[in-house]
Amino acid sequence: MMRRSWTPLIFYILLLSLTAGLVFLSRRPFSSGNPPDAVVLFTLDACRWDAFPRSCGGRTEDAELPHLAGFCRRARVFPHAYAPAAATWASLSSLYTGLLPPLHAVSAKRLFLSPGFTTLAEHYRAAGYRTMVISANRGVLGRRMQLIQGFDLAVNSIPNRFIGELGRFFDPKMIHRAAMRDPRTVVSLAVEGMEHICPRCFAHIHLFQPHAPYGAPVPLLMKSGLFPGGLPRNPDLVEIDDSETLTVSRRLMNRLKRWYRKPGGEEATPEEQKILRQLYRAGVLWADRAFGEFLRYWNSRPWSANAVLVLTSDHGEAFGEHGYWMHAVSVYEETVHVPLAIQMPHGTSGVSNGLVSLTDLFWTLVRRIRPHLRVHPQNSLDLLGRPPSRRRWTAAFAGDQRMIRSGRYKLVYRVSSGIGELYDMVTDPDEQRDLLPYRIELGEKLLAALQETLYRDPDPTATPTARVPMISAYQELRALGYVGVPKPPRPPALRVAPRRLDPDAVRYRYRYERPAPDKAVIRLTNTGRAVLPSTASRNGRGSVILTCRDPARRWQWTGRLRRDLRPGAETLWVIPVRGPLRPRCRLRQVGIQDFPGAQTGGE
Repeated sequence: MMRRSWTPLIFYILLLSLTAGLVFLSRRPFSSGNPPDAVVLFTLDACRWDAFPRSCGGRTEDAELPHLAGFCRRARVFPHAYAPAAATWASLSSLYTGLLPPLHAVSAKRLFLSPGFTTLAEHYRAAGYRTMVISANRGVLGRRMQLIQGFDLAVNSIPNRFIGELGRFFDPKMIHRAAMRDPRTVVSLAVEGMEHICPRCFAHIHLFQPHAPYGAPVPLLMKSGLFPGGLPRNPDLVEIDDSETLTVSRRLMNRLKRWYRKPGGEEATPEEQKILRQLYRAGVLWADRAFGEFLRYWNSRPWSANAVLVLTSDHGEAFGEHGYWMHAVSVYEETVHVPLAIQMPHGTSGVSNGLVSLTDLFWTLVRRIRPHLRVHPQNSLDLLGRPPSRRRWTAAFAGDQRMIRSGRYKLVYRVSSGIGELYDMVTDPDEQRDLLPYRIELGEKLLAALQETLYRDPDPTATPTARVPMISAYQELRALGYVGVPKPPRPPALRVAPRRLDPDAVRYRYRYERPAPDKAVIRLTNTGRAVLPSTASRNGRGSVILTCRDPARRWQWTGRLRRDLRPGAETLWVIPVRGPLRPRCRLRQVGIQDFPGAQTGGE
């Protein structure tokens, strides 16, 4: 009997295993030899983080937004992502350049990106990709904005061939605006464009939803169940346009614009609040349906197996929280905390809980097609299940306000007044309890990081106030000369906002002294662990005053704090000499809180 030899079989098995391994390695995503076939950014305008499904790190039920939720379950989700600005122009400029607003200088007062910056689209076009951007927000793609630099195709209106005879009876601009407001139109145009440029393409699709005026088509609202008692019919609150879309009425929108320009003024009624929030949710629902149509196209393309799809928002939206409406004026969570989910070939799904900035998207995507570019690898996002990035802080800007978050703490700072607010985002995610009076040292440390490191070095891993040399990639992104590295403004002393404090934390002691027969002084010392705000507004609300009287009530003296008194610090007043008797003093926080005289103490 002949003995069977297993050597050829083992040889063929090893050969097949080696071949399969080589094929797998050659198809690894983002390797230097195999760049992605397509990279698509899909952004929703003014979509706040909690409007997204729970699978995306939000607070909405997955069943309400099935397409967004289904995508996030297959992608890597970053629940702590922050937009660098609370306005579209500045936020997209940061996403396109990888720089924060103080460095690219785009703001509400300067809607112009210097052509000296190398944008994300220009990097991809230099690598041989065809590029396209389509936006329903017409202002974003204006040639004066320079955000279209690097894009081979920029679309912000429907082609004239779709207008036809309608152009003879209606204003073409009105037709374009009405058509592009429908997210399904934007998706259809994006799909048509990608058929011509993909594979090996880079595309950015920017929907207008759920931006104001909020709303959705009537048939979609009737099926959604957002209004269980039937659609609202109050003409002062809602209106239905010619395309059968229910939106916020012009009267209510005008009121919103007034509230937006003057925060903290008039308040919305409960009925107005409900209408605005429900129609905003309707806009997210409308965008979810359009995103589902895009996913059907995306999944049907053979090149999508080696492609990247990024889902995010440029900024959030406020509905009266902290006295603010809409966006672009505040840096609280509702306006700068945004959703972010990324799906990549062979990438791991799940949740990355580290801090993330939208500027990290720039570094993440550029490094995959230009591996020779010198950038900090910590700026890249965790897409392959590797250990989380070492980002220590993230920042955002909006008008007069600045925000910096490091770890679990977040500082909100107003440049003009120097007032700050400190929040613990783990125990107080809605930012309702200001900790700055109790943690003034931590607030000053975060402010130092904001004023020093933020303006001098784009490395988020740098230690606050440390001097780290600039990197060459950042130098390549500098402007042509008139947009340079700004010097950090010299901040005033960090001041406390007017809030009610824990009475047990307030311990101010006064001491009456007579250094000379004709001279008397009162020394006030903060022996507690909280800081009372010295001045909060022009009318003195929240000011701290010390009122002293003699026992016979024959004279009275009042002293007002000119600066916040830190724990352990003291201030001194020279008062009139009125006899040998010691006065009795009382501390008051005018307009906010009164403290018993016993807590003031006296000697």
